[in-house]
Amino acid sequence: MHDMTLTRRSIQISYRLRKGYTTGGWIREPSTWLLRTVGVLAVVFVVSVSVWYLRNIIRAKVKVHIGNPKVLPAEPFDQSSPKRRALSDLKKVKSATAEDFPRLIHQLWKTTAIPEQFQDAVSSCRKLNPNWEYRLWTDESIDKFIASKYPLFYERFTSYKYPIQRVDVARYFILLHYGGVTIDIDLKCRVPLDDILRDKVSYDLVVPETDPAGVTVEFMAAKSRGQFLHQVAHDLNRTPPDYVLPYITIIFSTGPMYLTNKLVDYPKSDEIFVIPQKTYREEYFRNLHGGSWHRWDYVLIRIVYVLISPLSLVLITCFVCCFLIYRRKQNRSKHTTIV
Repeated sequence: MHDMTLTRRSIQISYRLRKGYTTGGWIREPSTWLLRTVGVLAVVFVVSVSVWYLRNIIRAKVKVHIGNPKVLPAEPFDQSSPKRRALSDLKKVKSATAEDFPRLIHQLWKTTAIPEQFQDAVSSCRKLNPNWEYRLWTDESIDKFIASKYPLFYERFTSYKYPIQRVDVARYFILLHYGGVTIDIDLKCRVPLDDILRDKVSYDLVVPETDPAGVTVEFMAAKSRGQFLHQVAHDLNRTPPDYVLPYITIIFSTGPMYLTNKLVDYPKSDEIFVIPQKTYREEYFRNLHGGSWHRWDYVLIRIVYVLISPLSLVLITCFVCCFLIYRRKQNRSKHTTIV
């Protein structure tokens, strides 16, 4: 009888070992544990980044005040039309206390050779603004400009991981130093810059609203030595240059969300005019959507923003956790029944 009990016990132990079970619990392959751990960490990371991103978006939506343009040229003008004559009359009206924006158009590209797909956009802005001086900044001229005019920032400037970060930084310093407007080469001008800026001469900076929230840096108009841009440039050294994910790094270290956060925190927000997105996209410019700096995580972030609200994000996270707990209990119950 004793031998039969030992034999039965030996069979049970042998069965458990073959199935990966010991008295301490079930044994799983190291690779399985590793995969599950990496999976859980990835989910936690994505959820954390998404919540942080959405928090910034909500903050920008609540605190960025959109302006109300007085001039909205919606179609090509006939010089003899009443609307055109009215706009011509407005050109004679000047602010009694504010200077005009310097008549300088700044555009930035790698070299002097503008890609063919953007030449029409560049030409449109030059043709519509014949009385504005045009300057094309290349990577080489930008590097020399920062090195000579702002040498204390040059080390940080050259340390940025992505070229678009250096381009964004160059916009701020160029406008701070010279004033004028910066226009991305994939923006096609629909109206003269005078029509856009005429009623905004009392502001130090003009930027457009963007989607999903905040402002964009693809077009900016500024007066030289403005206090806000000085603060923007000064705080670049205090901002982390890398946020792990490429798209997040670009927009939060130097790009649109960096500028948006500076705008939100700036106490004199009445010095900055934010062009409504509808006006900007439909009346002032047409975007040819270069978007060459967008990275793989841009798609993920957009999906998170469009499809997942903060509440649903929490609910999905809770559902995943409950499902994992349920599966674990079910597996334990199954293993107990077998033995």
